[in-house]
Amino acid sequence: MWQEGVWQVGMVVADIEPAMNSISEAFGVDWMKSTRTIDIVHGDEPKTIDLTIAITVQGPINLELLEGQDGSPWWPPHGLDHIAAWADDLIGRANRMEAAGFVREVTYQGQPAPMGFSYHRAPSGSRIEHVDAGRRAAMMRWIAGGEYPDVTLPKSTDAPPDDASDGYSPFGVSICRPFHVGQVVTDLEAAMAELSEGLGLEWLSIQERTMHLVTPDGIAPASLRFTYSKGAPHIELLQGEPGTIWGPEHAGLHHVGVWTEDMAADSAWLESHGYPREVTLASRSTDGPSGFTYQRSPFGLRVELVPTSSQPAFANWFAGGEFA
Repeated sequence: MWQEGVWQVGMVVADIEPAMNSISEAFGVDWMKSTRTIDIVHGDEPKTIDLTIAITVQGPINLELLEGQDGSPWWPPHGLDHIAAWADDLIGRANRMEAAGFVREVTYQGQPAPMGFSYHRAPSGSRIEHVDAGRRAAMMRWIAGGEYPDVTLPKSTDAPPDDASDGYSPFGVSICRPFHVGQVVTDLEAAMAELSEGLGLEWLSIQERTMHLVTPDGIAPASLRFTYSKGAPHIELLQGEPGTIWGPEHAGLHHVGVWTEDMAADSAWLESHGYPREVTLASRSTDGPSGFTYQRSPFGLRVELVPTSSQPAFANWFAGGEFA
């Protein structure tokens, strides 16, 4: 299953140091950072660019920050950017995606192509990175404190080091163990079909909701259609109305969803560390967060807090039943 290879969520930021510091303060993670000059093919154009990368030491889903330069695939800064997975057969994976309509955006220069890694964009806007699994051990050793691996070196068959522990805020929210990653799309069924064809994803039943959301401007109704992929970490696809948090103006990688045992406390913690609340469900019983909450930093990291009390409803849906 494709999700078993997912190991990273990538973000594009303007200034990597403040972003690293902000995430560390909110979620208790540590980083490895490297600045390097790389030779890539961006579309059909060979380029040599400078790129600064930082990646959380904690896993199993590492958060990656990228600070690029004008004209590179990592510009302009826009926050959440892509999901990355290991590929045992990078060329075969690229061929399957391209046959499904995905467009190859970037890879290392060299033959055979793609080499080392590749970014592909789906017609719906999903951006997927695949990294050659033969370089996994070397990448994990860098994250554990070693040298950044040279793509020109032979691939390694060594086992990677053990995954590091999760990063936790004082209230227990783990940014490195998301249970889903959310993507806003403009055509739910079309996005499901292309990701099924290109990545082999299978989907749960489509859900439709009309709800009232508490926003900074007051309470407003919002209608939503959504689904989750089968298998963890789940890919969530959401289609909403214009002007809402899931509207077409928000199309693209949207948020990282994490469980919380105390949503009110975790929401307040994030607000105090520069992640103001965007929306939550309106409730007659509380003025605080209810049902779920989105909190977003100024540099584009949006986190959804989902209470663990809703896990039985999710489990029933994942097993093929109704999602109450």
